Amino acid sequence: VALELNRGHEPLLPIVLDGILPMPPVMRAMRALVARQLPTRVRLVVEYLTGVVERFRESEAAIMLVLDYEGDQELSAIPLPKVDMFLLAHRDHALLQTGDTVDRAELARHVELVVADSSPHATGTSHRLFLGSPHLFELSDFHSKRQALLGGVGYGWLPNHLAKPHMDTGELVTIPFEEGSVHTFGPHLVYRKDPPLGAAGRLFMELFLHEAGMET
Repeated sequence: VALELNRGHEPLLPIVLDGILPMPPVMRAMRALVARQLPTRVRLVVEYLTGVVERFRESEAAIMLVLDYEGDQELSAIPLPKVDMFLLAHRDHALLQTGDTVDRAELARHVELVVADSSPHATGTSHRLFLGSPHLFELSDFHSKRQALLGGVGYGWLPNHLAKPHMDTGELVTIPFEEGSVHTFGPHLVYRKDPPLGAAGRLFMELFLHEAGMET
């Protein structure tokens, strides 16, 4: 093991990602990484929204997969496939019964489902996916939010990879919101320039980009 570490395989590879992003490409990359039997221990942490960047900086993680990236001279970033969020409700929800376009005033009369920003310095209402309803139901992750939508608890945004199977069956329906029912994120894979990625970090990045359908 000592010899492998001397060859550049870091003892620990910390990765932080936004839980909105599709998980299968990450896990396929992890499986391929495990198959190499490297001496590196991987630590994968899931955060949400601004909590991703805060955890990346505070924990000195090697890599982050983040929804929004504004650029930083100390970091390198690779664009990833876009993620579409759909504003949805169960087909029996009152918001879908009239067939009319819905405005914020109408949305505010109903329970809004929100996944809380995982930053300790933010609230569930501090990001662009919050639509302003005073009737809030905060959840810790999007899998729970999907179940709440399917249970008719309220309405809210859901990423395409979680929403599509239920949209295809008609269980979840797009709300005709006058400001738009689709919000698109442009996620990035971000890593530090200094210190540079070790061998395991470079390998994970290569494997993940391949699994995500990106050129490497």
